[in-house]
Amino acid sequence: MEQKNEFVIESRPIQKELKLKPISAYLAEYKGYYDLLISDLENSPDPFPIRLARFKVELENLKAQFKNERILEFQSKSITLGVSHSCTKGYRGGTKKCGWKFVSPNHPSMYTTTSWFSLSGQAKRTAVHNDGRSAGIYQSKSGKGRISGTLTAIFRFHPDFIATYSEEDVDSLFADIVDEPFFEELRNEGKEFEYRDYKIT
Repeated sequence: MEQKNEFVIESRPIQKELKLKPISAYLAEYKGYYDLLISDLENSPDPFPIRLARFKVELENLKAQFKNERILEFQSKSITLGVSHSCTKGYRGGTKKCGWKFVSPNHPSMYTTTSWFSLSGQAKRTAVHNDGRSAGIYQSKSGKGRISGTLTAIFRFHPDFIATYSEEDVDSLFADIVDEPFFEELRNEGKEFEYRDYKIT
């Protein structure tokens, strides 16, 4: 009798709802925040070193705000995939092993855990594979008859992926926002713009 493959992986495309907003969607909002910081830097009556120190702190806070917003967006995305497997045995005695079937999203940076599994029907075993990048169902049948089930798993972006790409998104967004000519003008005027050495007291 024909035996099922011992190991089968089904790959599925990413669903549309996983698409993140482009960085450009944040540009107008965060450029507006940045312009307020620049206005304070230019117009505040405080001594210039104090203004620069405050600017540094507030700019880092602004970056942290965007990073957190981006992280929450990554964390809100998930994809639900299912894989069905059955095992039919037409004779008595012994055990027929029908092996594993796995399902994985078409994205290497998504993962699942067994706590995100649900099962309809029956399965001899379920497991994660490849560091959580695939979800699997194993079937075998002892005695005559059939066993079948469908494993459903939720996949989410891996925390390491989120940390790396949210940081890159911060760099990308603020590269389009930060007004380098403004700081060049400060240099030409002989003003100190290395604000990292100043402290607000």
